[in-house]
Amino acid sequence: MRWLLRAVLLGALVGSAVAQPVDLPASTASLSAQALFERHAAPMLWIDPDSGHILDANAAAARFYGWSVPLLRQMRIQDINVLDVERVQAERQRAALEERAFFIFPHRLADGSVHLVAVHSTPYTVDGLTRQLSIIQDLSGPSTTAHETWRAHENMAQALAVQRAQLEATHRRRLLLGGALLTLTAITAALLGALLWRQRRLTHAAEQAEAAERAQHAALQQAHHQLQRLSTLAMALRGGATGTWEWDLRRDELQLNAAALQSLGHNAATLPRLDTPAWLALLHPQDRTRFEHAWAAHLAGNAELLSCEVRLRHRDGHWVWVLLRGQISERDAAGHAARLVGVWLDVSQQRHEQETQALAEQVFRHTQDAIVVTDPEGRIVRVNEAFCRLTGYATDEVLGRTPALLASGRHDRAFFAAMWHSLRNDGFWSGDVWNRRRDGSLMANWMSISALRSADGALLGYVGIFHDVTARRLGEEHLQRAALYDPLTGLGNRVLLIDRLQQAIAQAQRHGHVLAVVMLDLDGFKAVNDTYGHAAGDRLLVTLAQRFRALIREGDTAARLGGDEFVFLLPDLIRPADALPTVQRLLQAASTPVEDAAGALRVSASIGIAYFPQDGAPGPDALLQRADEAMYAAKHGGRNRYAEWPPDEATRSNTSLAGSAGANSQP
Repeated sequence: MRWLLRAVLLGALVGSAVAQPVDLPASTASLSAQALFERHAAPMLWIDPDSGHILDANAAAARFYGWSVPLLRQMRIQDINVLDVERVQAERQRAALEERAFFIFPHRLADGSVHLVAVHSTPYTVDGLTRQLSIIQDLSGPSTTAHETWRAHENMAQALAVQRAQLEATHRRRLLLGGALLTLTAITAALLGALLWRQRRLTHAAEQAEAAERAQHAALQQAHHQLQRLSTLAMALRGGATGTWEWDLRRDELQLNAAALQSLGHNAATLPRLDTPAWLALLHPQDRTRFEHAWAAHLAGNAELLSCEVRLRHRDGHWVWVLLRGQISERDAAGHAARLVGVWLDVSQQRHEQETQALAEQVFRHTQDAIVVTDPEGRIVRVNEAFCRLTGYATDEVLGRTPALLASGRHDRAFFAAMWHSLRNDGFWSGDVWNRRRDGSLMANWMSISALRSADGALLGYVGIFHDVTARRLGEEHLQRAALYDPLTGLGNRVLLIDRLQQAIAQAQRHGHVLAVVMLDLDGFKAVNDTYGHAAGDRLLVTLAQRFRALIREGDTAARLGGDEFVFLLPDLIRPADALPTVQRLLQAASTPVEDAAGALRVSASIGIAYFPQDGAPGPDALLQRADEAMYAAKHGGRNRYAEWPPDEATRSNTSLAGSAGANSQP
């Protein structure tokens, strides 16, 4: 009978069906119970006791009932329990009267069959809300057998209620076994993987001998069948996947089953016997005090259960986290504990996940990179302190909003379309982004965005990580500007001009447009430098550059090649003559005096124009050479005028303009 008592006590470690609600912190409930609930082999349901709504179900429940977990979450327990409200209440009263730690109900399965089940139900309180955990044990075959078993259960319960007083007086020892087997509860509670019934002594004197005999006979018949079931379960317990332990205090001998030994990398041959010294050798030194306190508290009666998580040395040398839960199963004549039994769970994976989660939380809180997490719709659900420092927003100002609140306006639709294309197809994007702080100032950020997905591939949301690279970007832009732009006037330099000219030639070839290259050289600039000094000459160049830039179109390019020489690219022309209005404005701007502190600075300009396509398809260098030749032709023709390439044709075509501009000519 020792295995039977041991099984009953192991079952008691997870509570009783009529226990008072247990208050659990939300973190404890989520971290320790959820994994066991989902993975356990016994059918389990979380139920709202007020409405009967099934809040959650594990995979074993889905297999037993035949409905998927999502469908079970949409049902109420009343959809499964065949009994009406009155008969459910009657069964609850019978359980209370008989002091049973379980209820017996007929439950309907998805295929229409009805099974008689024992329901071990424990209320828990999580964050002030009471929820009921029900563990289901199948007691019968399907269909009519379940109904017959249920009727037999009701009839026997009524007979026992009337005759229980005679049972103890006449057949106390026999009824102890029968009553115990009838009242053993279906207990697995995420630990044992099997359900056992608890025994209880019936406590009233005999009144009618014949009725007691009949009740006894029926009870023993039922006990015979249940004894066979319990024998099978006990064998599974001894050799199954659930770890168990038994400590004989009189002989100081600790026995572990195969599952417990396996979690430490041992078997019965490599670790045949454990006593207190051997146990302490396995135990991590930092966990000894905690284990000894838990052990002493239970033996002293200050704790109902021995419950402790400790690290034990694996055979290969690493440490294994084990949850030990146990209870005194036997006392000696003096009332001292003689034997303890308990369950053994390897919680190393859970511990690793908790530690990983805690580490991730520390990184999230203390990293210097800003982190923003959104839901699948892009609404912000969490940000870290670095995000608040970098953007200037408080957490409550951004929750529920989208990251668009940081938009700078410096990126076009194509930029964001490419970003989302990468996120949808690759699940990842990274690059530089200009964002705007709460105070309106701009900042450059290097950002990486990743899609978060569940194990089955469902989109959970997005996480963005970014840091401030404004100084780097400004430095890069400064270097780029120095490489491409004239530092004095801010116009493009030769490098930028050649690049733009190559692009303009390609565009003209694709679309059949005309491109004009305009070369401008100032007349009389050397005299300004000699008369007023180089500083005045520089100020003259800056002022003229500003005038020139204001005269050309947005798509045109203005460049300074050095000294007093400027080049303008005028793309997308329909015909060559379309360039002449701009050329005339440039001549006028150059000849208008510049008022300076040193005096009125006066110059003029000679301009040469080359076109593409003209006389073949010249490249950038050839076009610049042609424009330069035309410019010198204009100088030789009297200055303050323009000439088109080829020079002989340009000279003939601009006689009238040269005459009209002659009044403004100067050496």
